[in-house]
Amino acid sequence: TPKPSSAASDVYKRQILQYRGAHTAAAQELATCAAEAEGQRWVSIAAFAHHHHGKNAYEAGDYETARESFKQSLFLRREAGAQDGELETVLLAIEAAERRRTTQLVAG
Repeated sequence: TPKPSSAASDVYKRQILQYRGAHTAAAQELATCAAEAEGQRWVSIAAFAHHHHGKNAYEAGDYETARESFKQSLFLRREAGAQDGELETVLLAIEAAERRRTTQLVAG
C-alpha cells in the first residue's frame, strides 16, 4: 500500500513536468495524485496536490481549472484544520484565478 510520504513525493515529482512547461502531462499526473490521496483519505496531501494542480493550470492559462482546483484545495485544507495563514494563501490564489478568468472572458 502507498504511504502518505510517497504520495507527497509524487506531487513534487509531477511539478518537474510543470516546470518544464509540460502542463498537460503535469495536469494529468497531479489530478491522479489528488484522486489517489483523496481515495486514501490523506486530506492534507490531496489539498497539496489540488493546489499544485491549480498552479499548473494557472501557469498554462486555464484559469477556470485553476480556480476550481484552488477551491477544492481550500475545502480540503479547511477539512484538515489548516491554519488561517494557509487558508489565506489559497483564498488569494482563488482571487487571482478569478480575476484572470474574468479578464479572459471579457477579452474573449
